[in-house]
Amino acid sequence: QLEITNECGVASFLENIFIPECEKTSDPPQLIIYPNPANQFLHFGLVKTNYEITLPAESSFYIVKSGTGEIVYQGELGEFSHTINSSNWGESIYEIFYHFKDQTFSKSFSVIH
Repeated sequence: QLEITNECGVASFLENIFIPECEKTSDPPQLIIYPNPANQFLHFGLVKTNYEITLPAESSFYIVKSGTGEIVYQGELGEFSHTINSSNWGESIYEIFYHFKDQTFSKSFSVIH
């Protein structure tokens, strides 16, 4: 039972009420990539499922590979959005691999000119 009191009186509720937890979840963060397809610049970053920013210590690196498996770019992930100049990359499908808490995840994107 839930009771709410204000200057007008008391209201009682007997229904079940769902209160979401505010604790951080253990779900891996999502990699946000835009625009997809990319032309001149690719923007990306990690966002946790509860929309919190991922701390640099939690995500160590990313690698961008071409469709043939060639590493075309790599760097450190962190709490900020990243921008890569993709204007000199060939038109193809690429994949970003990122490491998070001893697991590796990936997401594909395209480059067109």
